[in-house]
Amino acid sequence: MTTEKQVCKQHVITHTTQQDDGGSFVRLPTKMDPEQLGSSRLNAERSLHLFERRLEQELKDQYHYFMRKSKGLDHRDPVNSQEGTKHDTVYQLSSLQEIYCTTTLGLLRNPKIDNFKSRITPHRCNKETNSTANTKRRVLATTALIFVSVGLLSQAVIAYKLFLQKLWQDRLQCDEQLPAHLKQEWNQLLQTIPKLSQLKINRNVTCSNAVNIQIHGFCDSSQRAYVACLYIRSTDNTNKIFCELLCSTSKVAPQKQLTIPRLELSAGTLLSKLYKKAIGALKLTINESYIWTDTSIVLTWIQGPPNKWKTFVGNRDDLIQEETASAS
Repeated sequence: MTTEKQVCKQHVITHTTQQDDGGSFVRLPTKMDPEQLGSSRLNAERSLHLFERRLEQELKDQYHYFMRKSKGLDHRDPVNSQEGTKHDTVYQLSSLQEIYCTTTLGLLRNPKIDNFKSRITPHRCNKETNSTANTKRRVLATTALIFVSVGLLSQAVIAYKLFLQKLWQDRLQCDEQLPAHLKQEWNQLLQTIPKLSQLKINRNVTCSNAVNIQIHGFCDSSQRAYVACLYIRSTDNTNKIFCELLCSTSKVAPQKQLTIPRLELSAGTLLSKLYKKAIGALKLTINESYIWTDTSIVLTWIQGPPNKWKTFVGNRDDLIQEETASAS
């Protein structure tokens, strides 16, 4: 045990008092002379009010509801000045039975029903769609709102990525208003944002009592973009099958035009990288893994030795073979 942990342990033992109602009070430890703290209540209140103002309306309502609920369940009590010394901060320790929403991976999680949804609230949807500042900076900020690190919204995000590519091609400045043809397209994209807030995604990707777990990876491309995704297929002890999206990713096609077979190969490369990351992160026993493509020429490239092909194909062929060695 480190010295700091020993100090913390000793502090809890020394400064914990048991209350008649079963609760416990612990004095907040300090690393400096308490007399040097001065009057910090006003600063603390300002920080709290600033935090509350930054909350989206829906999250703000949930936050206030949670605080009222926890008080009603006796999970927290106001501290009177007589209950501690001048510089003491006192907490009542109790297990919170309900946590309504937490943010993770760019999503909002609802632990009660164990699912995810987009962190874009209806209030933020209205704010974005009613905004008159149609600039490149606004587009970037809005696109960042729907980013999800595991790519569960890739099918929606790719449309915004394609639009961003157009902005770069037109060499617009950050605070320059969008031209008419781009403004119309952007307004159409904004209409999809409220629908994203309605999506519900299961957090658990496997069934209970799974006896067989498989990973299935898919990739595809078009002239404008290419995508990859991984699904978990699990079978329980009654032979019932469950399938859930694990993760996905997407990329816009380069401005230098490529042939469809080469784009399909790029999609396969994207999938192989996604597969390697997922396998390294999963704490599951995977019984079988399958990687799928619907392009016969890509299959021919992958099945042959990398040095048989030209540089573009050979390099990607080598990477795919290396990253997906454990898959079929």
